[in-house]
Amino acid sequence: MNVYTVGFYGLGINGYSTLPNHVATSPYNDGVVMLHTTMPGGQSRNRQGGTLIHEAGHWLGLRHVFQGGCTGAGDGVDDTPPAAAPNYYCPIGRRSCDGDTLDPIRTFSALQLGYSNAIF
Repeated sequence: MNVYTVGFYGLGINGYSTLPNHVATSPYNDGVVMLHTTMPGGQSRNRQGGTLIHEAGHWLGLRHVFQGGCTGAGDGVDDTPPAAAPNYYCPIGRRSCDGDTLDPIRTFSALQLGYSNAIF
């Protein structure tokens, strides 16, 4: 996996990643591009490595758990419950979809951290 750290000056994003199915058509774009200040010790206090973890999940093929809402495919892993929308700030006890299932709020692999389509 290639990891590129950049400035993203004025874009307001923390990173993006290619998905595995894009490697065949765009091998030169393969990897993760992320805001350098989101690494541990960087100026972004609320990320500290989280962007790389999140985008590496996308690079491995995971989607956001809210992809398609409550009836969509979610992150593409059967044992991860879907969420209706992004979860910000770990809302304990949130049940955004019908039923007794809690929204996944404490797993990076679920990619639920609330940013749209491969941008964290």
